Amino acid sequence: MRSGPRQAIMAWRGPSARSRCRQKVAQDQHPEAADADEGAAAKWHEQRGHEQQAAAAEEALRHLQAGYQQAATPVLADLTRRAPRAATVRRFEQDVRATLPDHADRILADPAWTALTTTLAHAETAGHSSRRLLTEVGTQRELDSAEHPAEVLNWRITV
Repeated sequence: MRSGPRQAIMAWRGPSARSRCRQKVAQDQHPEAADADEGAAAKWHEQRGHEQQAAAAEEALRHLQAGYQQAATPVLADLTRRAPRAATVRRFEQDVRATLPDHADRILADPAWTALTTTLAHAETAGHSSRRLLTEVGTQRELDSAEHPAEVLNWRITV
């Protein structure tokens, strides 16, 4: 039997597509990374008149976002409650401005900023440099499309 485009499409469809989506989320370290993929899939199908597939991709995106929010909210709240001292937070602010200047204002304005400072304090206690860590996780993948860049950075550090 010959392998052609139809066989490739048939291999891509089905239950394994869901597991590939889950793997993509795990690889990218944050569901916002999958948002772009699911959103792109929805747009691609929409442009080609595949309404049912576009609707399914959008629904998958909504489910991913809802599941993430349900799991992340209590964790971020706990991190926020355990925020470091003001002097440490100011130092981390300087680190963000030095290492990620193009994103600093958005990171510092993000509601998850305080949670990120707690994570950075824990990382320093474990022997990591906050500047080196911010540089590393800030360049793993773009941050321009992230609705909550501090939350994304926090996720990348902790996973």
